[in-house]
Amino acid sequence: MNPMQWTLTEAIKLGYFTTYLRNAEYHATHLFISHAESLWMLHAWYFVVLVDSMYKTNVYKKAVVQFVGVTPVKKNFNIGLALVEDETKESYAWALNQL
Repeated sequence: MNPMQWTLTEAIKLGYFTTYLRNAEYHATHLFISHAESLWMLHAWYFVVLVDSMYKTNVYKKAVVQFVGVTPVKKNFNIGLALVEDETKESYAWALNQL
């Protein structure tokens, strides 16, 4: 298996929700990953969701979009993470739709 296939296989074994898009050359252009427990917490405390993005700071030169939630007692929890090809409206819309 290549590194991407191994990562997705192990993530699914550990209870993560994963989805991705590929281009014509079968390279992953978009990846979303979130743990089932984080999604349960999001359903319980959906009032505040913070979205943070970093662009071209990783080895793949992709934008990293992180989703963070806040509980009623002011504790943060990681909801999910997306790697997207670029910082276009379409890429952010895809990440938000996966959430």
